[in-house]
Amino acid sequence: MSLDVVIDAIAAKLKLELIELKTAELSGGQWDLEEMRRNSTKLPGAYVTCTKTARGYQQGGKFHCVGFFLVVLAVEGRATGLATPPDRARAIVKLLSRALTKIAKAGDWGCEEVDSIPTSISSANPYNSSIDGNNLALWGITWEQDLALVDDDVPAELPDLTSIHAEYSLVESSNEPDAEDDIDTDGP
Repeated sequence: MSLDVVIDAIAAKLKLELIELKTAELSGGQWDLEEMRRNSTKLPGAYVTCTKTARGYQQGGKFHCVGFFLVVLAVEGRATGLATPPDRARAIVKLLSRALTKIAKAGDWGCEEVDSIPTSISSANPYNSSIDGNNLALWGITWEQDLALVDDDVPAELPDLTSIHAEYSLVESSNEPDAEDDIDTDGP
């Protein structure tokens, strides 16, 4: 079992139980303003990652460790589908309250390689004027869980990147792409 399967299970459960979310998905882990702008069309959202593992050891064909997980909750001022008016501070706190209870009750997320319930659950609000000035509100929730991972199959080799197709908005307030480019990376 791969750690990404655990993260995908966490994201799927949060998406199922927090119906106000437009997205819940695996995240690379480093959240900053640029990452939020890139994801702003999919808000409100929950972005899940494993920030580190610790106390690892091999036993019985499995790698046992403690996984340290993070979910970043995000809403924006123009968010739709929220149960409350789009007041960012109120919306993020309501979402946080619901997410905390879902994480506390989650158990093993439906993954047999997760060996404990979530422990050491905590949360933090990274509010700053830059985030607020971009109509965003964020809140991070962290917790620990014991894991027992087995070797993954070797992934298939990825094909060489020969072309890129990009869609983007030229106007920051637009939620729909209004431009696109196709780029050939093989050269002229």
